[in-house]
Amino acid sequence: MKKLLILSIIFLMSCASPDVKKLSDDTYMLYREDHGDYFSGSSSLENAVISDANDYAEKKGKVAIEVSSHATPKGEGASQWASFEYKFKIVDENDPLVKQAKLASEAEGINKDNSAKFKDTYTELLQLDDLRKKGILTEDEFQSQKAKILR
Repeated sequence: MKKLLILSIIFLMSCASPDVKKLSDDTYMLYREDHGDYFSGSSSLENAVISDANDYAEKKGKVAIEVSSHATPKGEGASQWASFEYKFKIVDENDPLVKQAKLASEAEGINKDNSAKFKDTYTELLQLDDLRKKGILTEDEFQSQKAKILR
């Protein structure tokens, strides 16, 4: 009976929300491990921790701004849980850091989109030449596509 009680307490403690640790006057940290099943996702863990940080800041009438974060994926062995550490500052809504964080987030999205659109010309030409050598493209098709790439 004692074993069941101890296991129940351990289980309930592992389900509890992570404690917010104060690192300095305005900087805090949240850390959580995901002790879920094999199919647990690290993105849901990250979202939950960030949501907790935002809720914590909101209760204080402020906004949470990310300082740093570190995710560790679930390992293959026993007790290799996925984890997420999130450090954040709590600032007033009109603080310049809020505007900087929004601009940085927007710029990051733009950079990701552009890197996917613009391929390396050299790599494209190599792939095109490979198709020609395999007989998939004729010489005329190769020259036509090459001209399009080089424009």
